[in-house]
Amino acid sequence: MPKLPEHTALSSEDRAIVDHDEVISKRRTTYETALVRVKGFIRDRNDTTRPTCFVSYAWGNSEHKRWVQNLANDLRKADINIILDQWDNPAIGASIPRFISRIEESDFILVVGTPSYRQKYENQVSQHGSVVAAEVDLINVRLTGTEVQKASVLPVLLEGEKHTSFPPLLQRRVHSDFTREEYYFVTLFDLVLTLYHIRFDDPIVQDLRAKLVRDLRAKIGEEAEALDARRL
Repeated sequence: MPKLPEHTALSSEDRAIVDHDEVISKRRTTYETALVRVKGFIRDRNDTTRPTCFVSYAWGNSEHKRWVQNLANDLRKADINIILDQWDNPAIGASIPRFISRIEESDFILVVGTPSYRQKYENQVSQHGSVVAAEVDLINVRLTGTEVQKASVLPVLLEGEKHTSFPPLLQRRVHSDFTREEYYFVTLFDLVLTLYHIRFDDPIVQDLRAKLVRDLRAKIGEEAEALDARRL
């Protein structure tokens, strides 16, 4: 009789990773279900214009770079045209100044705030200057313009505090807070609504936003109970 393979129990670390991946998968499913409704709402209002969004962030941290690319991918799935250097200006010999000039033609500019971004904005990190500093020069043109122009610059906080991670003109503006991983999809949903000029209190999306928050809080409670049970 053939011997059955022995079952290998997962270590506590591996089990935590599996549990975390399952939670993220469930949250993504809830978010994507809400996104389908939003896309239908956009079609119903005969809006065929896809907003264009330039992403400004600081290089140097591989984890931040991956996070920015993942966010850009999620925004693309929401049918938003993303301008990202990792995709649009990666070739050897490509012109950095020409790429940066695309800020001017973009509907929105997403500024990913981190302490590194603030440091590079101050242009004192390298003796050769900073690409971020050049980008912020163009971004500041909007921030000192009309209210419509100001509203097209969207600060996104990834790490740190707003006063340590954003240039001065962005510190008093409402920002998307992505510093807490568990709230990623709730914050992402609000960002998508903003890019499509959909009010948060619109009856079409109000219930969707509330459900995302309710489901998140319920899952956080379940995770806490499961963690306590494993500790006993």
